[in-house]
Amino acid sequence: MPERLECELLQKARYINTLTYLLYAASAWWGFTTATDRQRLEALIKRGIRSGLCGADVSTLTEMVDSADYALFKLILYNPNHVLHSLVHDLNATGHYFRHRRHDRVLPPQTGSLQISNFLIRQLYEDSH
Repeated sequence: MPERLECELLQKARYINTLTYLLYAASAWWGFTTATDRQRLEALIKRGIRSGLCGADVSTLTEMVDSADYALFKLILYNPNHVLHSLVHDLNATGHYFRHRRHDRVLPPQTGSLQISNFLIRQLYEDSH
């Protein structure tokens, strides 16, 4: 019996470790994934739920990445000492506010699909579609 419990704990630890590796730096690579890639990654979460390695109340991978992205973006946006803060464009000084956005920054021009895959560009355009 103790061996079985130890095996289950090792499986759960391995699953949690896998999730940690997936979420590590996800902000950098998530924009470059395709819908097929995301479905495969979500399938990993579903397998973990089915096998009992995590609870059924666990968020989807997309929700976890979106939450981490938003937290990082806020940190970059409002912390002038953050190393990435200088990459965020200047404040929008037009005085016209047509709809609410998560930030008050100037949107850089979109020049292609590769640029919109970039974390900061993705976050700046998040609420402006």
